[in-house]
Amino acid sequence: SNVLFQVSPLPMAQNFHADGSTGDVDSAPFVSVAYGCCQYSFYGLFAYKATQKSGFLILLYSNMLGILLGVYYVYSFLRACKNPDMLRATYGYFKAIGAVLLLQFLCMRELPVARALLIVGLVSSGCSLLSASSLLTTVPEVLRTRCSGSLPVPVLVCSAVSSALWFTCGMTLHDAYIVIPNAVSLCLGLSALMLALYFPREAPGALGGKAGAGYGSMACSGKGAAPAESMLRCSTGSTGETA
Repeated sequence: SNVLFQVSPLPMAQNFHADGSTGDVDSAPFVSVAYGCCQYSFYGLFAYKATQKSGFLILLYSNMLGILLGVYYVYSFLRACKNPDMLRATYGYFKAIGAVLLLQFLCMRELPVARALLIVGLVSSGCSLLSASSLLTTVPEVLRTRCSGSLPVPVLVCSAVSSALWFTCGMTLHDAYIVIPNAVSLCLGLSALMLALYFPREAPGALGGKAGAGYGSMACSGKGAAPAESMLRCSTGSTGETA
């Protein structure tokens, strides 16, 4: 299930290459896949070294492919993105990740192993929550327009299944750092799926149009468009857990 979730953004990345543009898509889900897989792989390896529990190596093995895919997603986004606001946001994500990595490095250098493992575990838990939240960035727009076209239903389904299985894994390992974030992620994913079921995939009153491939299909456009264009114009939603 983890691999399925990591692979689910692949069609979107391929569309970036084909279209030569990312539109209004946010890079948050792609960055979260890359960093989340790296973070959980490191936590699994560090926890194994500290506790000698081989079960933690599951975190390493299940995220190795996600690291490669995440790097590819981010590369595809940066290569095709022509939106300066989205590029600035992406570089902001990189700076935040750099700060978190520096914090963990300092903790591992200065603190006892048990305390450092606690910090790394907390960061990994927070990373899972941020990854789940990145899938919900268009929820305010969905509530405003009463159109769920920007919600990435296939990715949300994969995320919910993955969160449920990781929750079970965390219960088996008796690790609250796995249990709690995945329980919250599961609730967030199911809530978003309920919105997708409740609201139509096309904007009310839309004249038609083909749903876009990738994360989302159709959502209401913003201000400034001509009346007819406003009814037809859609923006693809931005979304991405990795355990």
